[in-house]
Amino acid sequence: MAKEYTGSFQSGLYLLAGLALFAVLLTAIAVSDTGRRRSKTQVGEPAAINH
Repeated sequence: MAKEYTGSFQSGLYLLAGLALFAVLLTAIAVSDTGRRRSKTQVGEPAAINH
């Protein structure tokens, strides 16, 4: 698949490596954002219920 887009096998591998790196960075950003939101509440503290 990547070879057809890039024209050579080596370029296809570079494309796949770049996409994998992008996925790692995106995942790291998403996980760190979730961790910051969760750290605002204390462990064992019940979540506030708004009625």
